[in-house]
Amino acid sequence: MHLPGIAIRRGYPTDFPRLIELAGDEIAGFDAEHWQQRLPAPEVFTYLAEDAGIFGFVTVGRSVLLDEAVGEVFGLFLESDHRRSGLGQKLLVRGLSVLKRRGFALAVVFIADTEPEPARLLLEKLGFTRDVGSREINHQGRSVSQIGYGLDLDEYF
Repeated sequence: MHLPGIAIRRGYPTDFPRLIELAGDEIAGFDAEHWQQRLPAPEVFTYLAEDAGIFGFVTVGRSVLLDEAVGEVFGLFLESDHRRSGLGQKLLVRGLSVLKRRGFALAVVFIADTEPEPARLLLEKLGFTRDVGSREINHQGRSVSQIGYGLDLDEYF
């Protein structure tokens, strides 16, 4: 699929309202309020995809709950009309590159156990393994079960 006029660039605070609007509560089952609070932190890195407007992004940084050598993909999102174009993979690889350059030894992604199969296949295609465990996110009376996938960044790239 040819995608003319697509750019991937670093996100800025002025972009964050649009990213929050894009993600809504759909951001891979992640607690959207927690993600929104982490988004502007200086140790968190967001890259977005845009053409006429922003239609996707990846957000990465040091894992909050795991060892300090662990980087985490906090969010990966694409509008539905840009899915299955390879852009999700490009954004994820950009995020992994940032984590590796920042010296993290391991990258983790937690996805809802109800996440559609394409998300799992993308992680496996990039070398992630389902070996990080699981966690429960409880927020506003709602509980989401997540499965952890890990990727050894020392062996990546």
